[in-house]
Amino acid sequence: MKHRSRYFTLKYLRERTGNKQEDFSKMIGVSCGQYSKKETGSQKWFLSECEILRDYINNWLKNKGEKEMSIDEIFFSEEVSNKTQKAI
Repeated sequence: MKHRSRYFTLKYLRERTGNKQEDFSKMIGVSCGQYSKKETGSQKWFLSECEILRDYINNWLKNKGEKEMSIDEIFFSEEVSNKTQKAI
């Protein structure tokens, strides 16, 4: 059974930067299998892992002259963010 990525933006950015899951797994210090589980949403992310990948992605974007992204933009879909916001 093939798993769909829960983190579509992260997967897109990983592929866009020319990296494989193995590359990102080494950056955050986990096995390729653990990284795959994180990207498909079956294992939780640590904030420190998100920060490492955000910084790497933002350096790449900056070198391309593109706008940097926040952790929320990379790791959370707009749909999830909107559903969790409380009305003021």
